[in-house]
Amino acid sequence: YNTSASSSAPVLIRVLPVMMNVEALGLSAIYVGTMIVNALVSTGTGVPLTNPALSFTHPTFLTPEPFAFAIWGAIYLLIGVYVVAQALPQNADDELYQRLRPWAALALVTNSVWLYLFAFQLFWLALVDIALYLYSLWRLVALVDLDLLAKAEESTPWWKAFGAHLAFAMNGAWVTVATLLQLQINLMEEGYYPSADLTVGLIGVLSLIASTRAYARADWVWAATSAWALSAVGASQSADSEWGCLSKVCDACAQGSQRICEREVPAPLGWAHACSDKPEVIAASCVLDKSYAVAAATATAITVVGLALVAGIARGLLARRAAAKAAASSDSPFRRID
Repeated sequence: YNTSASSSAPVLIRVLPVMMNVEALGLSAIYVGTMIVNALVSTGTGVPLTNPALSFTHPTFLTPEPFAFAIWGAIYLLIGVYVVAQALPQNADDELYQRLRPWAALALVTNSVWLYLFAFQLFWLALVDIALYLYSLWRLVALVDLDLLAKAEESTPWWKAFGAHLAFAMNGAWVTVATLLQLQINLMEEGYYPSADLTVGLIGVLSLIASTRAYARADWVWAATSAWALSAVGASQSADSEWGCLSKVCDACAQGSQRICEREVPAPLGWAHACSDKPEVIAASCVLDKSYAVAAATATAITVVGLALVAGIARGLLARRAAAKAAASSDSPFRRID
């Protein structure tokens, strides 16, 4: 009588949850590492430049006002809630969390790597990295596959699916904008200033993506995040914005060596000449004209996304009503039997 197979089964049953817990704890460790990296880079520790300094010296038409970046606090908080939830012992073998963990880990790692690549002005590597970051976030949203007016899969409680969607849809919508902004920064570094017309086209792309999600999935998270980013882009083109003003640019150039600050070419592709002017001239000069077209495009895009969301909510409610009627009809004792 062979007892090896029967004796190994209980061991396997005990080992599998442990392995799953290791994966969950590994993701937790990556999240903590990402928060540490973010804190270090944000304070300029171990890097030559901070994100704000690089942003001020690369004022593209897609650059949002600084207040927009406060959304990272909400993004990291929501991802933190997800990370804690997936690490709980009762969720070790949860099917949804198992599907998401590898992609969530990739998103966090590429986030950390991008912070260093950008700070060291490795802009084309940063673009490759942020594209991979964006893909991982889109993949996470697709894996959750949540219609916000529909029920989640029977095997997954709705709150679990919504919690994951809330974190990664907000992150994904923001990084979609950030990826296009990275592209514009790279073009500036190559000596081409992205025009307002090009930016209007990119805003149209962002509006199409957000509107599609808003209508097809009633995704108010993606819609609201996109609207937040677009409103900040539009605000940078307002009359009282300091976007493109030498006071901000030259202060940023003084914080550390930047290639664009050392170029002896006309602004905004080089700031060496402009920032060598008299202090009173620098304080009063904005070298870039605001774009009415970009401001109008952001307002239009936000309106289109809002209308798509209203239509998506109506679509979802009608679908739920039809499903409820069909269920009630199938349960009725007076239903027709062919």
